[in-house]
Amino acid sequence: MSDYVEFGGEPSPLLRIELDKIGSVPRVTYKGEEINNKVCISFDWQTADDKGIRSPYIRIERIETDSNGRPFYKAERINSPDA
Repeated sequence: MSDYVEFGGEPSPLLRIELDKIGSVPRVTYKGEEINNKVCISFDWQTADDKGIRSPYIRIERIETDSNGRPFYKAERINSPDA
């Protein structure tokens, strides 16, 4: 997997979730791009078990606009917990 590069040439993490306090909206960056108009952000990770290491489950739900300016709902599942 290649590194994602932020402005200034420094590598950035694949996913960054920052939460200032419990009631605040998280700041989410995926592949160096800030995610705006968030509806739901899910991140689930489990340690390895007798079946080995499992991939984390990441889901990003947001509102985007099409070329005519109409809003639409977009949900991305980044990877599967059973992968």
